[in-house]
Amino acid sequence: LYAYFGQAARAQAADRIYLEAHQRIDMALVRGRCGLWDWDMVRGKMYWSRSMYDMLGYEPCDTMLSFGEVDEIIHPEDGDLFQLANRIVAREIDHIDQVFRMRHADGQWVWM
Repeated sequence: LYAYFGQAARAQAADRIYLEAHQRIDMALVRGRCGLWDWDMVRGKMYWSRSMYDMLGYEPCDTMLSFGEVDEIIHPEDGDLFQLANRIVAREIDHIDQVFRMRHADGQWVWM
């Protein structure tokens, strides 16, 4: 019984440390006006950091966005997420370093 409570206490401490680190990273991204994307190519989903939502004026959500949802707000002259994803899958590229415009919630284009 003692071992169980000790393990539970360690798990709670680890969760607290993770949450604090996550909050510090989010704060740094917001203050630095930086955004973080994480693609799940298999599911065709994308995670956005809270700062991405803030910079574009959208309400943050807990669910991952679809490629289509994100592709819809990228300026048509600046890129195609599906094409980029295909190039990554084909191992033509292993990262993306690109500047493009995205539609802000108010309808204006924002350089990202």
